[in-house]
Amino acid sequence: MMLNTKRKNHEISGGKCSLQFLLLHVECLHPKENIHPYFSYYDKRTGLSTGFDSALSKLSAIKAQISIAERKEKEYIEYQRANNLFFDELTDGQLLRFREKLRMKKEKHAALKQQIRSEVEAISESECDIRL
Repeated sequence: MMLNTKRKNHEISGGKCSLQFLLLHVECLHPKENIHPYFSYYDKRTGLSTGFDSALSKLSAIKAQISIAERKEKEYIEYQRANNLFFDELTDGQLLRFREKLRMKKEKHAALKQQIRSEVEAISESECDIRL
């Protein structure tokens, strides 16, 4: 049996207890099982893991990509307006392709945000069920 101990203090029957007490409590509940605790980094606000290939790391990476892309788009438009007499934002093929890719990244960002919200809601619901 694996026990994910993400928090240092857990509540058992209304009071706070130490991690060692929690492990002993679980061992008493499941005497025939081998208990192997493991520790991992997590976001305190959401309770989600922050490891590689996690939803939070993907979200932060795509936010950075969007910010960089928006800055590059702004720089490109400013440069073209200053140095190209025939520049038109609505017909520039390179800019249109770039904006399409940026739109797709923003959609992916919105989907990841929704996924994280649903995971956080699931975690909060399970914590409410445990406390009852």
